[in-house]
Amino acid sequence: MKCKNCNQENDNDAIYCKYCGYPTHQETKTINTEKLIIINYIISIILGWIGVPITILSKTTNSTFLGAIGFLLPLNLINSNDKKLKKHGIIQLLICITGIITQIILLHLF
Repeated sequence: MKCKNCNQENDNDAIYCKYCGYPTHQETKTINTEKLIIINYIISIILGWIGVPITILSKTTNSTFLGAIGFLLPLNLINSNDKKLKKHGIIQLLICITGIITQIILLHLF
C-alpha cells in the first residue's frame, strides 16, 4: 500500500507509514474523533446542566461549581489544531454557559 503523504510503499497492515508516520487508515481517526465528540457532548450537557435540577429542588448555589468543571472539556477541544474539534468545543462551551446562566436565573427567581 502506498502512503498518501509521501508515496512510499508500506505493508498492507501498516497503521502508520514507516517513512513519514502518516496514518494509512483514515477511517480509524474519523471513528475515534466522532466518539470523542459524542462523549464530550454528553459530559458537557451533564456537567453544564446538572445544576439546574439541583437548584430547583434544593434552592442552593452549591451546585454552580459543577458547571464550572464542565468548561474544562470544551476548552481542551478548542485548543486542538483540528477545525472540526474546535467548532464542537465552542458549541460545548456554549452549552455549559447556557446551563450556568439558566441556573443563575433560577436562583434569582426562587
